[in-house]
Amino acid sequence: MTIRTQTNSITSKLDNIERRATGLKNDCSNFVSIINAGNGLDSSRILSFGNGLSSYIAQIDSILADSDLSEIQLEAQDRYNNSDNLTTDLNALKTAIVSTASYIDSTLPKDGANTYYLTTIVGSNGSSSNRQFTAAQLSGFAAELNGILATID
Repeated sequence: MTIRTQTNSITSKLDNIERRATGLKNDCSNFVSIINAGNGLDSSRILSFGNGLSSYIAQIDSILADSDLSEIQLEAQDRYNNSDNLTTDLNALKTAIVSTASYIDSTLPKDGANTYYLTTIVGSNGSSSNRQFTAAQLSGFAAELNGILATID
């Protein structure tokens, strides 16, 4: 057992990691449940989720560069009573997030101005609405989300 002086800063940093991972897990689980129930999602929800993934990537990069990473690692091992390597776990999560963001980016086509198209439907009266993707169309997205879920305990 490692004896160390625990600081509020280390505990707070680990709490933040846990909070963000729980939020991401909840979002992914919610989408997978919707898709598995045979329901679709509209483009705005998919794109909003995809845009939010960049903040998770930035936070993981920040944690991995944190000078307290070894202390955060020890706190995580004590808290969860396991010897998992936090750096390895965060890199696996980051890889899954990057894969999901890339999937969204490559699956929803963009125009020359890098604006997504096929995400809005324009009606005959000129009104517009978000395109609804079916559960079948979202099967690859669900697989990507499950990849993220597999990295979060």
